[in-house]
Amino acid sequence: MRSKKGAKGWMMIKVDLEKAYNRISWDFLRDTLQDVGFPPNIINLVMWTLDLGKYLGIPIQQRRIGKATFSHILDRVHSRINAWNHTSLSLAGRITLSKVVLLAIPAYVMQVSVVPLGVFDEIEKQIRSFVWGSTRSTKRPHLVAWDQLCMNKDQGGLGLRKMKDFNRAFIMKVGYGILSNPDALWAKVLRSKYKDIAGTLATEEAEDSAQVGKLRSALESVDLKRRKILQQMRSDVALLLENGGSPIQSPSSAAEDARLASLISLDGILKQIKDITRLSTMNTIGKSKKRTVLVSLDELTERMPSLLEIDHPCAQRHIADACRMVESIPEEDDRIQDLSHARKPSTDVGSGSGTDVAQWNVLQFNTGNTSPFIIKCGANSNSELIIKAEARVQEPNGGEIVRVAPRPSILENMSLEEMKQVFAELPDALSLLALARTADGTRARYSRLYRTLAMKVPSLRDLVIELEKGGSLKDVRT
Repeated sequence: MRSKKGAKGWMMIKVDLEKAYNRISWDFLRDTLQDVGFPPNIINLVMWTLDLGKYLGIPIQQRRIGKATFSHILDRVHSRINAWNHTSLSLAGRITLSKVVLLAIPAYVMQVSVVPLGVFDEIEKQIRSFVWGSTRSTKRPHLVAWDQLCMNKDQGGLGLRKMKDFNRAFIMKVGYGILSNPDALWAKVLRSKYKDIAGTLATEEAEDSAQVGKLRSALESVDLKRRKILQQMRSDVALLLENGGSPIQSPSSAAEDARLASLISLDGILKQIKDITRLSTMNTIGKSKKRTVLVSLDELTERMPSLLEIDHPCAQRHIADACRMVESIPEEDDRIQDLSHARKPSTDVGSGSGTDVAQWNVLQFNTGNTSPFIIKCGANSNSELIIKAEARVQEPNGGEIVRVAPRPSILENMSLEEMKQVFAELPDALSLLALARTADGTRARYSRLYRTLAMKVPSLRDLVIELEKGGSLKDVRT
Protein backbone atom coordinates (compact mmCIF):
# COMPACT_ATOMS: atom_id res chain seq x y z
CA MET A 1 0.00 0.00 0.00
CA ARG A 2 1.28 3.43 -0.88
CA SER A 3 0.06 7.00 -0.46
CA LYS A 4 0.48 10.13 -2.54
CA LYS A 5 0.24 13.84 -1.91
CA GLY A 6 -3.27 15.05 -1.41
CA ALA A 7 -6.35 14.12 0.55
CA LYS A 8 -6.87 10.72 -1.06
CA GLY A 9 -4.55 7.71 -1.15
CA TRP A 10 -4.57 4.66 -3.41
CA MET A 11 -4.01 0.95 -3.07
CA MET A 12 -3.19 -1.87 -5.51
CA ILE A 13 -3.70 -5.56 -4.70
CA LYS A 14 -2.04 -8.36 -6.67
CA VAL A 15 -3.69 -11.71 -6.10
CA ASP A 16 -2.71 -15.17 -7.33
CA LEU A 17 -6.21 -16.61 -7.51
CA GLU A 18 -5.04 -20.18 -7.97
CA LYS A 19 -3.05 -20.15 -4.72
CA ALA A 20 -4.73 -17.47 -2.64
CA TYR A 21 -8.15 -19.14 -2.52
CA ASN A 22 -7.28 -22.81 -2.38
CA ARG A 23 -7.92 -23.03 1.39
CA ILE A 24 -10.17 -20.09 2.22
CA SER A 25 -13.74 -19.99 3.45
CA TRP A 26 -16.10 -18.20 1.08
CA ASP A 27 -18.02 -16.73 4.02
CA PHE A 28 -14.81 -15.27 5.40
CA LEU A 29 -13.99 -13.82 1.98
CA ARG A 30 -17.45 -12.20 1.70
CA ASP A 31 -17.17 -10.73 5.22
CA THR A 32 -13.72 -9.36 4.41
CA LEU A 33 -14.94 -7.67 1.24
CA GLN A 34 -17.84 -6.16 3.13
CA ASP A 35 -15.59 -4.86 5.93
CA VAL A 36 -13.27 -3.26 3.38
CA GLY A 37 -16.27 -1.45 1.92
CA PHE A 38 -16.67 -2.97 -1.52
CA PRO A 39 -20.06 -2.23 -3.14
CA PRO A 40 -22.60 -5.08 -3.01
CA ASN A 41 -22.60 -5.53 -6.80
CA ILE A 42 -18.81 -5.96 -6.81
CA ILE A 43 -18.99 -8.44 -3.94
CA ASN A 44 -21.61 -10.49 -5.75
CA LEU A 45 -19.55 -10.47 -8.93
CA VAL A 46 -16.45 -11.64 -7.06
CA MET A 47 -18.33 -14.40 -5.27
CA TRP A 48 -19.93 -15.53 -8.51
CA THR A 49 -16.52 -15.62 -10.17
CA LEU A 50 -14.84 -17.50 -7.32
CA ASP A 51 -17.66 -19.90 -6.57
CA LEU A 52 -15.72 -23.03 -7.35
CA GLY A 53 -17.84 -25.34 -5.24
CA LYS A 54 -19.23 -27.23 -8.21
CA TYR A 55 -18.96 -27.12 -11.95
CA LEU A 56 -21.54 -29.11 -13.93
CA GLY A 57 -22.27 -31.05 -10.75
CA ILE A 58 -18.60 -31.98 -10.17
CA PRO A 59 -17.00 -30.69 -6.95
CA ILE A 60 -14.00 -28.43 -7.62
CA GLN A 61 -11.75 -28.82 -4.63
CA GLN A 62 -10.23 -26.05 -2.58
CA ARG A 63 -8.79 -28.48 -0.05
CA ARG A 64 -7.61 -32.04 0.22
CA ILE A 65 -10.09 -34.59 -1.10
CA GLY A 66 -11.68 -36.62 1.65
CA LYS A 67 -14.83 -38.51 2.53
CA ALA A 68 -16.60 -35.28 3.40
CA THR A 69 -16.00 -33.99 -0.14
CA PHE A 70 -18.52 -36.49 -1.50
CA SER A 71 -20.95 -36.38 1.36
CA HIS A 72 -23.66 -35.19 -1.02
CA ILE A 73 -23.45 -38.54 -2.83
CA LEU A 74 -23.83 -40.45 0.43
CA ASP A 75 -26.84 -38.27 1.29
CA ARG A 76 -28.48 -38.96 -2.08
CA VAL A 77 -28.04 -42.72 -1.73
CA HIS A 78 -29.37 -42.64 1.82
CA SER A 79 -32.39 -40.53 0.89
CA ARG A 80 -33.24 -42.79 -2.04
CA ILE A 81 -33.19 -45.90 0.14
CA ASN A 82 -35.33 -44.25 2.83
CA ALA A 83 -37.89 -43.18 0.21
CA TRP A 84 -38.61 -46.81 -0.76
CA ASN A 85 -40.88 -49.13 1.16
CA HIS A 86 -38.76 -52.17 1.92
CA THR A 87 -41.68 -54.36 2.84
CA SER A 88 -43.33 -53.95 -0.56
CA LEU A 89 -40.20 -54.81 -2.53
CA SER A 90 -39.09 -58.33 -3.38
CA LEU A 91 -35.46 -59.40 -3.43
CA ALA A 92 -35.43 -59.16 -7.23
CA GLY A 93 -36.90 -55.66 -7.03
CA ARG A 94 -34.29 -54.49 -4.52
CA ILE A 95 -31.49 -55.90 -6.70
CA THR A 96 -32.87 -54.13 -9.78
CA LEU A 97 -33.16 -50.81 -7.95
CA SER A 98 -29.60 -51.21 -6.65
CA LYS A 99 -28.28 -51.75 -10.19
CA VAL A 100 -30.30 -49.11 -11.98
CA VAL A 101 -30.55 -46.36 -9.37
CA LEU A 102 -28.17 -46.66 -6.43
CA LEU A 103 -25.03 -47.68 -8.32
CA ALA A 104 -25.75 -45.03 -10.94
CA ILE A 105 -25.83 -42.11 -8.48
CA PRO A 106 -22.02 -41.70 -8.16
CA ALA A 107 -21.30 -42.70 -11.79
CA TYR A 108 -21.23 -39.12 -13.08
CA VAL A 109 -18.69 -37.97 -10.46
CA MET A 110 -16.59 -41.12 -10.88
CA GLN A 111 -15.95 -40.28 -14.54
CA VAL A 112 -13.57 -37.44 -13.64
CA SER A 113 -12.68 -37.93 -9.95
CA VAL A 114 -10.80 -40.54 -7.98
CA VAL A 115 -13.29 -41.11 -5.21
CA PRO A 116 -11.89 -42.18 -1.79
CA LEU A 117 -12.41 -45.83 -0.92
CA GLY A 118 -14.18 -44.82 2.29
CA VAL A 119 -17.00 -43.34 0.22
CA PHE A 120 -17.36 -46.56 -1.78
CA ASP A 121 -17.33 -48.65 1.41
CA GLU A 122 -20.14 -46.57 2.90
CA ILE A 123 -22.26 -46.70 -0.28
CA GLU A 124 -21.77 -50.45 -0.72
CA LYS A 125 -22.61 -50.98 2.94
CA GLN A 126 -25.94 -49.20 2.47
CA ILE A 127 -26.64 -51.12 -0.76
CA ARG A 128 -25.87 -54.49 0.87
CA SER A 129 -28.23 -53.73 3.72
CA PHE A 130 -30.93 -52.63 1.25
CA VAL A 131 -30.55 -55.75 -0.92
CA TRP A 132 -31.01 -58.09 2.04
CA GLY A 133 -33.86 -56.06 3.50
CA SER A 134 -32.12 -54.64 6.58
CA THR A 135 -33.40 -51.43 8.17
CA ARG A 136 -32.39 -49.41 11.21
CA SER A 137 -34.79 -51.39 13.36
CA THR A 138 -34.43 -54.76 11.67
CA LYS A 139 -31.13 -56.43 10.84
CA ARG A 140 -31.19 -59.36 8.43
CA PRO A 141 -28.30 -61.71 7.62
CA HIS A 142 -26.40 -61.33 4.35
CA LEU A 143 -26.70 -64.81 2.90
CA VAL A 144 -24.14 -64.40 0.07
CA ALA A 145 -20.80 -62.62 0.10
CA TRP A 146 -20.69 -59.24 -1.64
CA ASP A 147 -17.78 -60.36 -3.86
CA GLN A 148 -19.91 -63.16 -5.23
CA LEU A 149 -22.87 -60.87 -5.85
CA CYS A 150 -20.58 -58.62 -7.93
CA MET A 151 -19.66 -61.47 -10.28
CA ASN A 152 -21.25 -61.78 -13.72
CA LYS A 153 -24.41 -63.81 -13.96
CA ASP A 154 -22.72 -66.52 -16.00
CA GLN A 155 -20.25 -66.89 -13.09
CA GLY A 156 -22.95 -67.31 -10.48
CA GLY A 157 -23.28 -63.67 -9.43
CA LEU A 158 -25.98 -61.04 -9.84
CA GLY A 159 -24.06 -58.65 -12.09
CA LEU A 160 -23.60 -55.91 -9.50
CA ARG A 161 -20.48 -53.77 -9.88
CA LYS A 162 -17.75 -53.02 -7.38
CA MET A 163 -17.55 -49.27 -7.26
CA LYS A 164 -13.78 -48.98 -6.94
CA ASP A 165 -13.33 -51.06 -10.14
CA PHE A 166 -15.98 -48.96 -11.86
CA ASN A 167 -14.21 -45.73 -10.83
CA ARG A 168 -10.85 -47.05 -12.01
CA ALA A 169 -12.34 -47.98 -15.37
CA PHE A 170 -13.64 -44.44 -15.83
CA ILE A 171 -10.26 -42.92 -14.92
CA MET A 172 -8.51 -45.30 -17.32
CA LYS A 173 -10.87 -44.09 -20.01
CA VAL A 174 -9.78 -40.51 -19.32
CA GLY A 175 -6.13 -41.57 -19.41
CA TYR A 176 -6.67 -43.32 -22.71
CA GLY A 177 -8.25 -40.15 -24.07
CA ILE A 178 -5.10 -38.22 -23.20
CA LEU A 179 -2.87 -40.79 -24.88
CA SER A 180 -4.98 -41.38 -27.98
CA ASN A 181 -5.98 -37.77 -28.63
CA PRO A 182 -3.00 -35.66 -27.53
CA ASP A 183 -3.98 -32.70 -29.73
CA ALA A 184 -7.28 -32.12 -27.90
CA LEU A 185 -7.39 -28.85 -25.99
CA TRP A 186 -8.12 -30.46 -22.63
CA ALA A 187 -5.25 -32.91 -23.11
CA LYS A 188 -2.88 -30.04 -23.94
CA VAL A 189 -3.99 -28.18 -20.81
CA LEU A 190 -3.32 -31.20 -18.60
CA ARG A 191 0.06 -31.83 -20.22
CA SER A 192 1.02 -28.19 -19.80
CA LYS A 193 0.05 -28.11 -16.12
CA TYR A 194 1.27 -31.55 -15.03
CA LYS A 195 4.08 -31.97 -17.59
CA ASP A 196 4.39 -34.62 -20.29
CA ILE A 197 7.18 -36.75 -18.86
CA ALA A 198 7.69 -38.95 -21.92
CA GLY A 199 7.62 -35.99 -24.30
CA THR A 200 10.12 -34.09 -22.14
CA LEU A 201 12.51 -37.04 -22.01
CA ALA A 202 12.26 -37.52 -25.77
CA THR A 203 13.46 -33.95 -26.41
CA GLU A 204 16.06 -33.56 -23.64
CA GLU A 205 19.63 -33.42 -24.92
CA ALA A 206 22.23 -35.69 -23.30
CA GLU A 207 25.64 -34.29 -22.35
CA ASP A 208 27.53 -37.34 -21.09
CA SER A 209 27.23 -41.07 -20.47
CA ALA A 210 25.70 -40.55 -17.01
CA GLN A 211 22.86 -38.47 -18.42
CA VAL A 212 22.41 -40.92 -21.30
CA GLY A 213 21.97 -43.71 -18.76
CA LYS A 214 19.42 -41.69 -16.76
CA LEU A 215 17.39 -40.75 -19.84
CA ARG A 216 17.44 -44.33 -21.11
CA SER A 217 16.36 -45.71 -17.73
CA ALA A 218 13.60 -43.10 -17.43
CA LEU A 219 12.21 -43.79 -20.92
CA GLU A 220 12.30 -47.54 -20.33
CA SER A 221 10.41 -47.00 -17.06
CA VAL A 222 7.81 -44.81 -18.80
CA ASP A 223 7.40 -47.41 -21.55
CA LEU A 224 6.91 -50.17 -18.98
CA LYS A 225 4.33 -48.13 -17.07
CA ARG A 226 2.52 -47.29 -20.32
CA ARG A 227 2.26 -50.98 -21.19
CA LYS A 228 0.89 -51.79 -17.74
CA ILE A 229 -1.64 -48.96 -17.96
CA LEU A 230 -2.83 -50.06 -21.40
CA GLN A 231 -3.17 -53.62 -20.19
CA GLN A 232 -5.21 -52.41 -17.23
CA MET A 233 -7.30 -50.23 -19.55
CA ARG A 234 -8.23 -53.16 -21.76
CA SER A 235 -9.52 -55.09 -18.77
CA ASP A 236 -11.15 -52.16 -16.97
CA VAL A 237 -12.87 -50.45 -19.89
CA ALA A 238 -14.58 -53.75 -20.63
CA LEU A 239 -16.61 -53.07 -17.48
CA LEU A 240 -18.16 -50.06 -19.22
CA LEU A 241 -19.10 -51.84 -22.44
CA GLU A 242 -22.00 -54.25 -22.80
CA ASN A 243 -20.64 -56.38 -25.65
CA GLY A 244 -16.95 -55.82 -25.18
CA GLY A 245 -16.94 -52.84 -27.56
CA SER A 246 -14.06 -51.95 -29.80
CA PRO A 247 -10.64 -53.03 -28.48
CA ILE A 248 -8.38 -50.33 -27.07
CA GLN A 249 -5.57 -49.52 -29.49
CA SER A 250 -2.13 -48.58 -28.24
CA PRO A 251 -1.53 -44.84 -28.72
CA SER A 252 1.34 -43.71 -30.85
CA SER A 253 4.66 -43.53 -29.01
CA ALA A 254 6.90 -43.31 -32.07
CA ALA A 255 8.86 -40.31 -30.77
CA GLU A 256 9.65 -41.95 -27.43
CA ASP A 257 10.49 -45.30 -29.06
CA ALA A 258 12.81 -43.64 -31.58
CA ARG A 259 14.59 -41.70 -28.83
CA LEU A 260 14.97 -44.82 -26.70
CA ALA A 261 16.54 -46.72 -29.63
CA SER A 262 18.86 -43.77 -30.26
CA LEU A 263 19.90 -43.63 -26.60
CA ILE A 264 20.64 -47.37 -26.56
CA SER A 265 22.89 -46.96 -29.60
CA LEU A 266 24.53 -43.84 -28.11
CA ASP A 267 25.11 -45.67 -24.83
CA GLY A 268 26.95 -48.43 -26.71
CA ILE A 269 29.12 -45.88 -28.53
CA LEU A 270 30.05 -44.07 -25.32
CA LYS A 271 30.96 -47.34 -23.57
CA GLN A 272 33.34 -48.24 -26.43
CA ILE A 273 34.86 -44.76 -26.26
CA LYS A 274 35.29 -45.18 -22.49
CA ASP A 275 37.24 -48.39 -23.04
CA ILE A 276 39.45 -46.62 -25.59
CA THR A 277 40.13 -43.64 -23.33
CA ARG A 278 41.81 -45.95 -20.84
CA LEU A 279 44.82 -45.69 -23.17
CA SER A 280 45.42 -42.23 -21.71
CA THR A 281 47.27 -43.90 -18.81
CA MET A 282 49.90 -45.32 -21.21
CA ASN A 283 53.18 -43.51 -21.76
CA THR A 284 53.58 -44.95 -25.26
CA ILE A 285 51.53 -46.94 -27.76
CA GLY A 286 52.54 -49.21 -30.61
CA LYS A 287 52.07 -47.93 -34.15
CA SER A 288 49.79 -50.77 -35.22
CA LYS A 289 47.71 -50.55 -32.07
CA LYS A 290 47.34 -46.79 -32.45
CA ARG A 291 46.25 -47.28 -36.03
CA THR A 292 43.76 -49.94 -34.97
CA VAL A 293 42.29 -47.69 -32.29
CA LEU A 294 41.83 -44.76 -34.68
CA VAL A 295 40.15 -47.07 -37.19
CA SER A 296 37.80 -48.22 -34.43
CA LEU A 297 36.90 -44.60 -33.69
CA ASP A 298 36.22 -44.00 -37.38
CA GLU A 299 33.90 -47.00 -37.36
CA LEU A 300 32.02 -45.44 -34.44
CA THR A 301 31.54 -42.33 -36.58
CA GLU A 302 29.94 -44.51 -39.24
CA ARG A 303 27.28 -45.51 -36.70
CA MET A 304 25.99 -41.95 -36.44
CA PRO A 305 23.01 -42.58 -38.78
CA SER A 306 21.57 -44.87 -36.09
CA LEU A 307 21.24 -41.85 -33.80
CA LEU A 308 18.67 -39.09 -33.81
CA GLU A 309 19.88 -35.59 -34.59
CA ILE A 310 19.53 -34.60 -30.94
CA ASP A 311 22.14 -37.22 -29.95
CA HIS A 312 24.68 -36.39 -32.67
CA PRO A 313 26.48 -33.59 -30.76
CA CYS A 314 27.14 -35.81 -27.74
CA ALA A 315 28.55 -38.67 -29.84
CA GLN A 316 30.62 -36.37 -32.06
CA ARG A 317 32.09 -34.53 -29.09
CA HIS A 318 33.17 -37.73 -27.31
CA ILE A 319 34.60 -39.31 -30.48
CA ALA A 320 36.58 -36.15 -31.27
CA ASP A 321 37.96 -36.01 -27.71
CA ALA A 322 38.99 -39.67 -27.89
CA CYS A 323 40.75 -39.15 -31.24
CA ARG A 324 42.74 -36.20 -29.89
CA MET A 325 43.69 -38.21 -26.81
CA VAL A 326 44.90 -41.23 -28.82
CA GLU A 327 46.82 -39.08 -31.29
CA SER A 328 48.59 -37.31 -28.42
CA ILE A 329 50.12 -40.56 -27.09
CA PRO A 330 53.73 -40.99 -28.34
CA GLU A 331 54.23 -43.85 -30.80
CA GLU A 332 56.69 -46.68 -30.31
CA ASP A 333 57.83 -49.46 -32.60
CA ASP A 334 55.65 -52.53 -32.06
CA ARG A 335 58.60 -54.86 -31.54
CA ILE A 336 60.20 -52.60 -28.92
CA GLN A 337 56.94 -52.11 -27.07
CA ASP A 338 56.06 -55.81 -26.98
CA LEU A 339 59.54 -56.65 -25.76
CA SER A 340 59.36 -54.02 -23.01
CA HIS A 341 56.01 -55.41 -21.87
CA ALA A 342 57.35 -58.93 -21.90
CA ARG A 343 60.24 -57.91 -19.65
CA LYS A 344 58.14 -56.11 -17.06
CA PRO A 345 59.31 -56.83 -13.51
CA SER A 346 57.40 -59.31 -11.40
CA THR A 347 54.13 -58.10 -9.94
CA ASP A 348 52.29 -59.34 -6.90
CA VAL A 349 48.91 -60.94 -7.34
CA GLY A 350 47.33 -58.10 -5.39
CA SER A 351 48.74 -55.23 -7.43
CA GLY A 352 49.72 -54.10 -10.90
CA SER A 353 48.33 -55.72 -14.00
CA GLY A 354 46.94 -58.64 -12.04
CA THR A 355 44.18 -56.55 -10.49
CA ASP A 356 43.33 -55.07 -13.88
CA VAL A 357 42.07 -58.45 -15.11
CA ALA A 358 38.32 -58.75 -14.74
CA GLN A 359 38.20 -62.56 -15.07
CA TRP A 360 40.77 -65.30 -15.16
CA ASN A 361 40.38 -68.31 -17.49
CA VAL A 362 42.08 -71.54 -16.47
CA LEU A 363 43.83 -73.99 -18.82
CA GLN A 364 45.59 -77.22 -17.86
CA PHE A 365 48.56 -78.53 -19.85
CA ASN A 366 50.41 -81.81 -19.81
CA THR A 367 53.72 -82.18 -21.66
CA GLY A 368 54.19 -85.82 -20.69
CA ASN A 369 57.54 -85.13 -19.06
CA THR A 370 56.14 -83.33 -16.01
CA SER A 371 53.04 -83.35 -13.91
CA PRO A 372 50.06 -81.40 -15.35
CA PHE A 373 50.31 -77.66 -14.67
CA ILE A 374 47.88 -74.78 -14.88
CA ILE A 375 48.08 -71.44 -16.66
CA LYS A 376 45.54 -68.71 -15.93
CA CYS A 377 44.96 -66.13 -18.64
CA GLY A 378 43.02 -62.89 -18.92
CA ALA A 379 43.09 -59.41 -20.45
CA ASN A 380 43.77 -56.00 -18.96
CA SER A 381 42.30 -52.64 -19.99
CA ASN A 382 45.03 -52.25 -22.64
CA SER A 383 43.88 -55.42 -24.43
CA GLU A 384 47.05 -57.28 -23.50
CA LEU A 385 47.22 -61.00 -22.75
CA ILE A 386 48.00 -61.46 -19.04
CA ILE A 387 49.13 -64.84 -17.69
CA LYS A 388 49.38 -66.09 -14.14
CA ALA A 389 51.21 -69.31 -13.31
CA GLU A 390 53.75 -70.86 -10.94
CA ALA A 391 57.18 -69.34 -11.40
CA ARG A 392 58.69 -72.86 -11.55
CA VAL A 393 56.77 -75.96 -12.57
CA GLN A 394 58.96 -78.17 -10.38
CA GLU A 395 58.18 -75.95 -7.39
CA PRO A 396 54.36 -75.70 -7.36
CA ASN A 397 54.35 -73.99 -3.96
CA GLY A 398 56.84 -71.34 -4.95
CA GLY A 399 54.12 -68.80 -5.68
CA GLU A 400 52.36 -67.53 -8.80
CA ILE A 401 53.68 -64.66 -10.86
CA VAL A 402 51.75 -62.39 -13.23
CA ARG A 403 53.20 -61.35 -16.58
CA VAL A 404 52.18 -59.71 -19.85
CA ALA A 405 52.53 -62.36 -22.55
CA PRO A 406 54.56 -60.82 -25.45
CA ARG A 407 53.05 -60.90 -28.89
CA PRO A 408 54.65 -63.43 -31.26
CA SER A 409 55.89 -60.59 -33.50
CA ILE A 410 58.73 -59.74 -31.10
CA LEU A 411 60.38 -63.11 -31.82
CA GLU A 412 60.66 -62.54 -35.57
CA ASN A 413 64.32 -61.47 -35.76
CA MET A 414 65.55 -63.04 -32.53
CA SER A 415 68.02 -65.85 -32.22
CA LEU A 416 67.22 -68.89 -30.08
CA GLU A 417 69.40 -67.56 -27.25
CA GLU A 418 67.60 -64.21 -27.27
CA MET A 419 64.26 -66.04 -27.13
CA LYS A 420 65.43 -68.01 -24.10
CA GLN A 421 66.23 -64.71 -22.35
CA VAL A 422 62.71 -63.49 -23.06
CA PHE A 423 61.09 -66.67 -21.73
CA ALA A 424 63.32 -66.55 -18.64
CA GLU A 425 61.25 -63.56 -17.47
CA LEU A 426 58.00 -65.52 -17.93
CA PRO A 427 56.48 -68.40 -15.94
CA ASP A 428 58.32 -71.68 -16.45
CA ALA A 429 55.24 -73.24 -18.08
CA LEU A 430 55.57 -71.01 -21.18
CA SER A 431 59.20 -72.07 -21.69
CA LEU A 432 58.24 -75.74 -21.50
CA LEU A 433 55.42 -75.29 -24.02
CA ALA A 434 57.08 -72.89 -26.46
CA LEU A 435 60.84 -73.46 -26.60
CA ALA A 436 62.00 -75.80 -29.39
CA ARG A 437 65.40 -76.84 -30.74
CA THR A 438 65.41 -74.10 -33.36
CA ALA A 439 64.36 -70.46 -33.53
CA ASP A 440 61.76 -71.15 -36.25
CA GLY A 441 60.30 -74.02 -34.26
CA THR A 442 60.05 -71.81 -31.18
CA ARG A 443 58.31 -69.07 -33.14
CA ALA A 444 55.80 -71.58 -34.52
CA ARG A 445 55.10 -73.21 -31.16
CA TYR A 446 54.76 -69.89 -29.35
CA SER A 447 52.37 -68.56 -32.03
CA ARG A 448 50.12 -71.57 -31.47
CA LEU A 449 50.36 -71.21 -27.68
CA TYR A 450 49.63 -67.48 -27.79
CA ARG A 451 46.62 -68.09 -30.01
CA THR A 452 45.32 -70.84 -27.67
CA LEU A 453 45.61 -68.64 -24.59
CA ALA A 454 44.20 -65.49 -26.24
CA MET A 455 41.21 -67.30 -27.77
CA LYS A 456 40.29 -68.44 -24.27
CA VAL A 457 39.73 -64.76 -23.37
CA PRO A 458 36.57 -63.40 -25.09
CA SER A 459 37.80 -59.79 -25.20
CA LEU A 460 40.98 -60.82 -27.08
CA ARG A 461 39.38 -62.84 -29.88
CA ASP A 462 39.13 -59.82 -32.18
CA LEU A 463 42.83 -59.13 -31.49
CA VAL A 464 43.70 -62.68 -32.53
CA ILE A 465 41.83 -62.23 -35.80
CA GLU A 466 43.70 -58.97 -36.47
CA LEU A 467 47.06 -60.63 -35.74
CA GLU A 468 46.22 -63.51 -38.06
CA LYS A 469 45.29 -61.10 -40.84
CA GLY A 470 48.53 -59.17 -40.29
CA GLY A 471 50.61 -62.32 -40.41
CA SER A 472 51.81 -62.09 -36.81
CA LEU A 473 50.43 -65.55 -35.98
CA LYS A 474 51.94 -67.47 -38.89
CA ASP A 475 52.36 -71.10 -37.99
CA VAL A 476 55.96 -71.42 -39.28
CA ARG A 477 57.18 -74.99 -39.10
CA THR A 478 60.72 -76.21 -39.44
